[in-house]
Amino acid sequence: MSPSAPTTRPPPTDPTLLGTLSKRSPNFVNASTLLSELAFVSWFHSSSHNQRLHILSVGFGLALLSASLASIPISIPMFTSLGMTFLIPSLYVVYFTYLIPRTFHLSVVYMGVVGCLGLVLSSNGPFSSRSGYGGGGWTWTIATLSVAILSFVMQGTGHVVFEAKRPAFRLFEAGVTAPFATVLWTARLVGAGGGVADEVLELAEGLARDPVFVREFVVKNVPGALDEQRKVE
Repeated sequence: MSPSAPTTRPPPTDPTLLGTLSKRSPNFVNASTLLSELAFVSWFHSSSHNQRLHILSVGFGLALLSASLASIPISIPMFTSLGMTFLIPSLYVVYFTYLIPRTFHLSVVYMGVVGCLGLVLSSNGPFSSRSGYGGGGWTWTIATLSVAILSFVMQGTGHVVFEAKRPAFRLFEAGVTAPFATVLWTARLVGAGGGVADEVLELAEGLARDPVFVREFVVKNVPGALDEQRKVE
C-alpha cells in the first residue's frame, strides 16, 4: 500500500506574484517579507466583522486627514485645496502599487473614494477651508476629535469584541500595511480585483494560521498576544 501524497498549497497562478510577496523591508515585521507582514496583519484581523469595521474606520480616518490638509493655507499653485485633499490618497496609491503592481486599480478606487470624501469634508462644515485652518476656533478641533474618536472606537470594538486581541500598535502596520490590507479586504468584499486580492489574502491568511509563524512573528513582536486570546476561549 503506497503512502498518500502530502497535501500542499498550490503556488500562485501569477508567477510574478510570489516574487512580489517576497519583497523585504526593514519596516516589515522582523524585517521579513511582504507576505509575512500581511500575514501579521491578518492574524490581528481574522474576523470579517473586524475587517469591515476597519474598511470604514480607515477610510474615515484618512478622509479626515485629507480634509485637514486642505484647510492649511498654502500659496503654491499645485498645492491648492483640491490638490492637498488628494495628496495623501495619491501617496498611498503610489506605494501600494509599488508593493503589488496588480493592485493599482483597487488602490485608485478605494483611495479615490477617500479623497472624494475628504473633498466633501473640506468644502463644507467645520473642515471647510473657507472657515480657515482650525475652523475659526474650536469647531474644527471638536469635529476632528469627534471623527478620530469614532474611528478609534470602531477599530477598538473590532479587536476587542470580534477578535479578543489587542491591536499590535506597530506604527508602520497602522499607517501603511493595515490600510493596504483594507484595500484588499474591500476588493474581496465587493467581489472586485480580478482575483489578485483573493489570492494575496489566501496566502497571507494561510500563513497566519501556521503555529510556527504565530510563535516567531506574532508572539515575538507582541508578547502576551496568545494569552489574551486564550482568556476568552
